[in-house]
Amino acid sequence: MDETVKLWKPDGTPLKTLNEHDDWVIDVAFSPDGKLIASASSDNTVKLWQPDGKLVKTLKGHEDSVFGVAFSPDGKLIASASFDKTVKLWKPDGKLVKVLYGHEDKVVNVAFSPDGKLIASTSLDNTVKLWKPDGTLVTTLNGHEDSVFGVAFSPDGKLIASASNDQKVKLWKLDEEQEWHRDVVRGIAFSPDGKSIASASNDQKVKLWTADGTFKKTLQGHQDKVSAVAFSRDGKWMASASEDKTVKLWTADGTFKKTLQGHQDNVIAVTFSPNGKLIASASSDETVKLWKFDGTFVTTLEGHQDYVNAVAFSPDGKLIASASDDQTVKLWESDGTFQKTLQGHQNSLSSVAFSPDGNLLASASADNTVKLWKPDGTLVKTLKGHDYFVNAVAFSPDGKLIASASADNTVKLWTLNGIEVMTFKGHQQYVVDVAFSPDGKMLASASYDNTVKLWNFNQDQLLEQACNWVSDYLKNYPNVSDKERRLCGVEASATAFFLQAEQLAAEGNIDKAVSAFQKAVKRDSSFSLSSAAASLLRIGKQLIKDDKFDQAMLAYDQAQAWDTNLAISASDWNKLCWEGCINEQAKKVIAACDKAVELAPDNEWILNSRGLARALGTSKK
Repeated sequence: MDETVKLWKPDGTPLKTLNEHDDWVIDVAFSPDGKLIASASSDNTVKLWQPDGKLVKTLKGHEDSVFGVAFSPDGKLIASASFDKTVKLWKPDGKLVKVLYGHEDKVVNVAFSPDGKLIASTSLDNTVKLWKPDGTLVTTLNGHEDSVFGVAFSPDGKLIASASNDQKVKLWKLDEEQEWHRDVVRGIAFSPDGKSIASASNDQKVKLWTADGTFKKTLQGHQDKVSAVAFSRDGKWMASASEDKTVKLWTADGTFKKTLQGHQDNVIAVTFSPNGKLIASASSDETVKLWKFDGTFVTTLEGHQDYVNAVAFSPDGKLIASASDDQTVKLWESDGTFQKTLQGHQNSLSSVAFSPDGNLLASASADNTVKLWKPDGTLVKTLKGHDYFVNAVAFSPDGKLIASASADNTVKLWTLNGIEVMTFKGHQQYVVDVAFSPDGKMLASASYDNTVKLWNFNQDQLLEQACNWVSDYLKNYPNVSDKERRLCGVEASATAFFLQAEQLAAEGNIDKAVSAFQKAVKRDSSFSLSSAAASLLRIGKQLIKDDKFDQAMLAYDQAQAWDTNLAISASDWNKLCWEGCINEQAKKVIAACDKAVELAPDNEWILNSRGLARALGTSKK
């Protein structure tokens, strides 16, 4: 390679040599009107020339060799493919318009479709990617087993041919009913039997797929972006929500049946009640609307102060949860009666889901977290780990795992106790929805990169791995629930019982603390009642400071019962006596006063304390 571009007549006569590149020249292209020549080089540049050999412009910006270059059919764009893993789009005047990110290895070729509406790029990552001229990734063509070096559109634009180091040329069909979405995929849902997947997109379409990813059908009818899709529990119906302010009902095979109208703004979410008799829709008009299955409007749930982004029914159908940009989850009865507001997130909420047993509620937020709640509003756990907005959350069918989708381009799996067990990476842009297959063996995720991705995983293996990580924690941490321990098949250790006993004692629950201490000693003989007695003495002193005099007395008495050699000094008993007196609890501490005098009968201060206790204890107010 001599670093030149040569121009020739068709008969082979040389016309001109273009000499300005500083390294190998790898590709060259004429503009459609023949007035410009573009050359791509290992010197990291594209150069534009007039046919007479005059250098017009050097396009700089790539950080590695430029391997391919192409003009759009109207000549208004130039695309360059580079070893820096990007495609760059330029105007002929040299202005950089857009950088296309997405390939995972060197990009080696680029081509425009005949109508200029698509750009194809090939890469050493074994893929062909299709893009819109505005930079939107349309789809990724997977199938080659080695680097893809060549790509071309057929003259009618209905076929793409790709050539690879796997010694194959593949033909890909492009027709009016594209298999892939042409815009952001915002919603995803599995049919109850797990055989179909529905996806909702900003391209105004719902698409149906088989569970192995094979395209089945496109559902058209919405006049604006489709934001969500849901199947009925019996699998016979689908509902789609759209920014055209409507919900549309379809049969499971994609036949249109009815349009539900009534919202005053974008409809963002839709779901069926478990018995299939109600449909709930959430909207930017700050409301949730309930509809009968036949499309009859039932009622409007009002109370949110901003867009309502998600809605879900509890498994028994008795509760409805809605999540909003006002940073709250609201709970309603199925007749629309408001019940409770869950507050705690620090930013807008995008998703809400009930666990299969209805005992937990999960909410996803732009504060980068997922929160778990009891239906009574108690916050159970906050799941932290995402680096950007969490857009969606879902429970596995058996309720043992939680999936979260995020604007950090990942999907994460968690156990119910908040342990992150897996992160799925592969999307090139925000992941906005996630769903488990009915058998719990697969995840589907929808993304701003215009794709739906299917992920297989072994749930039992993941749970076993997570349990191995947290086994010691589950055994020894006192605040772990029995349900969480049962999930991993472990029992509370003596350490857990002992620490739990100390917590109970500190809270003043001496009787329960005594029981927990006894369990610890029974489970492990290295724990003794003498050590429990020492803990009760220490905690008893703190209980006095907390003005819990009854509980302190019980702690001291139990400590001495367990260890007769334990030294509770006259000063300790007198402290309890005196503090009880000055806090109007003299009757409760008389016994402590007597014990102090028994130990120090000649101490005038202690005698005076008991005298005060007796006086206050017998006086009438």
